[in-house]
Amino acid sequence: MTETIVFFYICLNLFLRYLWLALAFSAVRFSVHGINRSDIHLFLRFFSLNA
Repeated sequence: MTETIVFFYICLNLFLRYLWLALAFSAVRFSVHGINRSDIHLFLRFFSLNA
């Protein structure tokens, strides 16, 4: 019984770690695309207005 609980805990831990890594990677990729899309244009517009 104890081995089953330990095995289930290890599988759950690995699954949660993989899920967290996948979420973090997709969030980083999405934020990079969002920054490339919007913030650079806003920065260039702000810079050209002040220059």
